[in-house]
Amino acid sequence: MRDAVAAPAAERFAAGLRAAFSFRRSRPRVSFVVRTYSAQMSSAPFTLKRTLRALRRLHDPRWEALIVQTDATPIPGLYQLLAEFRDPRLRPIVFEDAPATSSGGYEVTDRALALARATRWLVVTNGDNVYDARFLDSLRSSSDLVAFDFYSRHVSAMDTRY
Repeated sequence: MRDAVAAPAAERFAAGLRAAFSFRRSRPRVSFVVRTYSAQMSSAPFTLKRTLRALRRLHDPRWEALIVQTDATPIPGLYQLLAEFRDPRLRPIVFEDAPATSSGGYEVTDRALALARATRWLVVTNGDNVYDARFLDSLRSSSDLVAFDFYSRHVSAMDTRY
């Protein structure tokens, strides 16, 4: 009886993996390269979970997010968090030879850029930034480069220094 229940679940899981990594799947309009490290799992109120929730609330669904671990320190709960969302647009990226500390995150970011599948826009961001649901609407410009504002644990809307 247990195998009868487990088999369909395993088939659905395998089908989901095939769909998530299929080359036949349409390419996203925007690729977010979300640079993250272990502290962003609990850096309330700006956590990786909040960032991913903000991305999933975007009005335009044609995006992917590469969740890039910027150093070799394991991120406890990362895969459980991604499993909670059940969203094939969220793709974890871990390089086995990542630097020991996140200060080497720029090199890892550069390597992750090559994995982005976007047809139009590439957004490099951190795992503690939050975006408005209309964010992608602002990218309708014909420009090659667009600068934008965001909220993070380092910069607040109330901060007048910038």
